Amino acid sequence: MEVGMKVWARGGPALWQEGTVVKKALAPKGFILTVQLDDGGTKDFVATGKGEEDVEDLKLRNVAGQATVIEGAGVKDLTTLTHLHEPAILASLNMRYQKDTIYTYTGPILLAVNPFKKLSLYSDEILQSYKEDGERRCFDPKYVDRMAPHVYALADKAYRNMTLPTTEYNMRSQSILVSGESGAGKTETCKIIMKYVAVLGNASGEGARLGEIENQVLQSNPILEAFGNARTVRNDNSSRFGKYIQILFSDLGKLFGASIRTFLLEKVRVVKQSALERNYHIFYALYAGATPDQRKHWDLKEPQAYKYTNQSGCYDRRDGVTDRAVFDELMAAFDTMGVTEMQYGGCFDVIAAILALGNVAFADIPGAADDAPHAAATPESKPFLATAARLLGTDAEAIVTALTSRQVTAGLNHQVTIYLEAEQANSARDALSKALYAAMFTWMVKRTNASMDRASNAEASSADADFAMDKPFIGLLDIFGFEIFKENFFEQFLINYANEMLQQQFNDFVFRQEQEEYGVEQIEWEFISFPDNKDCLALIEVKPNGIIPTLDEQCLIGQPTDERFARELYKKCEKNPRFALSNKMRADHAFQVHHYAGAVTYSTAGMIEKNRDALAQEGVDVLLNSINPFVVLMGEIEAGPARGGGGGGGSGGGGGGGGRTAALKRTGSLKRMGSRTLVRGGGGGAGGRQNRSTIGAKSLGTQFRDSLAALVKAIGQTHPHYVRCIKPNDALVAARFDHERIAEQLRNAGVLEVVRVARAGFPVRLGVSEFVQRYGLLAPGALEDAYRRSVRENERDQERFVCRELIVAVLKLANPGGEVSADFARACRDNGLQMGLTKVFFQQRAFNKIEQLRTASVTTAAVKIQARWRCYRDRRRYLIAQGALAPPVDTERLERERRAKMRKAVFRIEDAFLAHRAAKAQEAAFAAQLEAQRAAYETRLAALTADLAALRAECDALRARPARFLVVAAPLGGDARAEDVSAAVARALAAAGAGDAGAAKTIFFEG
Repeated sequence: MEVGMKVWARGGPALWQEGTVVKKALAPKGFILTVQLDDGGTKDFVATGKGEEDVEDLKLRNVAGQATVIEGAGVKDLTTLTHLHEPAILASLNMRYQKDTIYTYTGPILLAVNPFKKLSLYSDEILQSYKEDGERRCFDPKYVDRMAPHVYALADKAYRNMTLPTTEYNMRSQSILVSGESGAGKTETCKIIMKYVAVLGNASGEGARLGEIENQVLQSNPILEAFGNARTVRNDNSSRFGKYIQILFSDLGKLFGASIRTFLLEKVRVVKQSALERNYHIFYALYAGATPDQRKHWDLKEPQAYKYTNQSGCYDRRDGVTDRAVFDELMAAFDTMGVTEMQYGGCFDVIAAILALGNVAFADIPGAADDAPHAAATPESKPFLATAARLLGTDAEAIVTALTSRQVTAGLNHQVTIYLEAEQANSARDALSKALYAAMFTWMVKRTNASMDRASNAEASSADADFAMDKPFIGLLDIFGFEIFKENFFEQFLINYANEMLQQQFNDFVFRQEQEEYGVEQIEWEFISFPDNKDCLALIEVKPNGIIPTLDEQCLIGQPTDERFARELYKKCEKNPRFALSNKMRADHAFQVHHYAGAVTYSTAGMIEKNRDALAQEGVDVLLNSINPFVVLMGEIEAGPARGGGGGGGSGGGGGGGGRTAALKRTGSLKRMGSRTLVRGGGGGAGGRQNRSTIGAKSLGTQFRDSLAALVKAIGQTHPHYVRCIKPNDALVAARFDHERIAEQLRNAGVLEVVRVARAGFPVRLGVSEFVQRYGLLAPGALEDAYRRSVRENERDQERFVCRELIVAVLKLANPGGEVSADFARACRDNGLQMGLTKVFFQQRAFNKIEQLRTASVTTAAVKIQARWRCYRDRRRYLIAQGALAPPVDTERLERERRAKMRKAVFRIEDAFLAHRAAKAQEAAFAAQLEAQRAAYETRLAALTADLAALRAECDALRARPARFLVVAAPLGGDARAEDVSAAVARALAAAGAGDAGAAKTIFFEG
C-alpha cells in the first residue's frame, strides 16, 4: 500500500471506516501505515514486508484509479470487484439495499436482503420479462443478459438447465438451496420460486393462469405454514421444520406433481414457548375461524385459557396477518387439495384435544403402595380431561392410567405396575401431546403429497420411498440457517449439524466451479486448498466416538442421565481439535464445537430424552384403542416400525415418510379414514410392545443423520443453485442496515469463506481488453508497436496478441535487472499470473506488484504535470512584475460587463415579446368576434333555407295532384256578362267530355 491509496480501516459503528493512507514509515518488522479517516482522526496499522497488502484491519477500496469495478449500488456480482473482502461486500450491499435493490450475486450465490416492506419486484409484468429473457438467452447464442439479479432469474436458470441440452449441467435435475436465519425471508423466497417455476411449467400454456396441479403445488404452502410455522422472537412466520420440495416435471418440461419431505419438526414448541413467542399458528387460527357450533363441539376457549398457548403471554403477530386470515387461507387450500371435511375435521379434533390435554394437571396424593407419591388428576382439570377423552374417542380414566403408571416386565412374562409422581405424569402428558401433534403433521404432509402425486393413483405419496429421481425435478430446500443463541440445546445442535453438512456440499460445488473456469480459460493451475469441515462432521457422526453415536449409546443403557452422557462425551472427544471444553463447561455439563461459522457451546440438558424421541407404550395404546379412526391412525403412525426410518416429519427426524409407511398402509385408504372398521395390525397389547422395542428403534439423532445423508445424496445428483437470505436487523423494520448483524450472517452462511475459496488461486481477474486499457500506460511504446505488428501480421485475435505483448513488457518492468523467461507461459508462472482465452488471472502478489508500478507511474506523471504548471505560473508572474509581459486582463470585470449587456438585451427582447403578445391577443379577439358573427349568419341562413325548401316541397305536391278546377278569368263590364261567360265555359267543358258540365260552378268576384 502506497501513500494516497484509498482504504477501509476497521472500526466505527459500520465495522469499517473510509480513509486514505497519508504516511508510510519503516518499522522493525515491516511498515507503519498511517490512515487519515474521512470522518476525522487518524489510525496507525502495522504491515509486514512480505504481506504488506494483507493487513487484517486494513483493506484496499474499489474506487476509481484503484479498481476496474467500483464498489457500490452498481455492482450486480460482488465477485467482479477487484478487491473482494468484507468491507467491500458490506458497503455494496448497504448501498444497493438503500435503493431497494435487495438481490445481489456473489458468484454462484444469490444474496437476498429482506426489505421488510412490499416492493414492486414480483408483478406479473416483471415475471413475464424474466421469462422472456430466459427464452431469448436459451435460443439466441448472441444474446447478452441485461436483467438485474433476481430470484426469478435464478429460478429461470434452474428451469432452463433442466429442460435444454446445452451444457453438461443441463438436462439434469436441479436444486435450489434457500437458507438463512429465522426472519430472513426463506419461506417467502421459496413461495416466489414455486410460483415462477409453476408458471414456466404450466401445462395449459396460458401464461400466469395456472391449472389444477399448479395450484395444488402452490396451495401446499398455506397448509404447511399453518401446522409448521409459528411466531418466534426473530420472525412472526418462522418455519419450525425443514423441507425439501421436489417439483416434478415431464420430459417436455411440464409440471405434473410435487413431493415434500420434511425434517426436524420442533415438537417441544407444542408444549412450551419462550417469551414473545407463540405456539403453531393452527392453535390460534382454529379459535379465530371456528363457528359457534364448532366451538361448542370442541369445547373451545380463547387461547388465553390454555396452558399450551398462554405461557408466553403472546397471542398476536407483528406482521399484520390475522389468525382468521390464516384459517380462511387454510380452508381454501384444503378445498384445492381435495381434503375432505371428515379428514380435516379429524385434524381439528386432535388440535382441540391437545389444547384440553395441556390443562390436565397432576398432583401427588397419599395412599399409594408403600406410601410412595402417586400422581392423580387435580379436580379443577377434570372438565378438560373429559373434553380431551371425548375428542380422542377414549375413556378419561384410560388417559389418567396411561399417564400415571407404567407396565414393566419382570422376568419372562411377569407384569409389574409402577406408579409415577406428579412431575413424571406431567411430562408423560406433554409427551403424548407432542406425539399426537407430530403424527398429525406427518399425516398432513403425506396427505398433501397424495394430492400432488399425479404419477400414480396410490394413496401413499412418493415421499414414502426414497427421493423421486426417475423424472426431471427442481428440488427446493427451505432449511434453517446456522444458529447461535445464548443457550443452545439439542435442537440447535441438529440444526447446526445440518448446516455443517450442507456447507461441505457447498464447498465441494464451489471448488469444482472454480476449477472448471480454469479449464474453460485453458490456463495452467495447481490444486488449491479449500476449507474442509469433514473433521467437524466426523466429530458429530462417526462411530464410535462421535457425539451422536455416544448419545445413542447412552440412551440404550439403564437409567441414563444427561450428566452421565456429558462425562462419557468428555472422555471420548476431549482431544479432538474441533471439540472444546472449559472448567465452567464441565460444571454445567456443556461442551463446545468449532463449526465452520464459529464456536458454539451446547448444553446437554434434555439431550437424552429428546434423542430417545419415544412415546411410552401406554400412551400409544390409548391412541390405538380409540373409537375415533383418525386418532387410531395417529397411533399407528407413532407405533410405526423403526419409527421413521426414512425421516418422518412428525417424529422430528424428517418428513413425509420412511418406516411409518407400513403403519399408514395398514389403516387402508386415507379416503376411508372415517370408517370405524379398522385393522389394528398388532398396534396394541404385547404385539405393540414388541414392535416398539427400543433396541431396534432409531433415535432422533440417527433419524436426522440418515435423512441428511439421503438429502445430500439427492442434491449431489442435481445441479445446485444457492440463495442466502439475509436479515438486515433484528427489529424487523425497513430501511435499517445493521452492519454487524449482516457480517455475522455472511460468516454463518459461509459467504465470506466461499469468497476466499472462489478466489484462492487467482483472486483478481481482468478481461483482456481491461488489462490493455488499465496497464497500457506502463509501456506505451510496446503497446503501439504491438498494435502495428498485429495489423502488419494480420493477427486474427488482435486483442489477445496485444495483451500478450503488453504482459511481456510489464513483466520486464516488474523485474528490473532480473531475467524474464523467453517462454511466455513460464514467465507468467514465475510471476504469478496466467493469460486465459478471455481473461488475465492474477495471484494477489502479482496484482499488487503491477498495481504498485501503475500507481508509481501515475504519481510520477502527476508530479511532472504539476511541476510544469507551477513553473509556468511562477514564470508568468515574474515576467509581469518585470514589465516584460502585459498584465492579465481583468476577466471578471469583462464578464460582469458582458452579463450586464446581456441582461439589457434580454429586457429589450422581453418588452418586444410582451408587445407582440398583446397584439396577438387583440388579433385573436377580433378573429373570435368575426367567427361569432359568421356563425350567427349561418344559423339564420340555415333557417331560411329550410323554410324555402318546405315551400318548394308543398308546390311540388300540388302540381302532382290531378286538376279539379278550371279557372277562367275574364273582365266583367261592357258587353261581357257573367252569365254568358258561365254558359260558354259549360259548353266548352261538355264539348271536352268533362262529365257533368252542369255541375260546374261559376264564382264572380270584383276587384
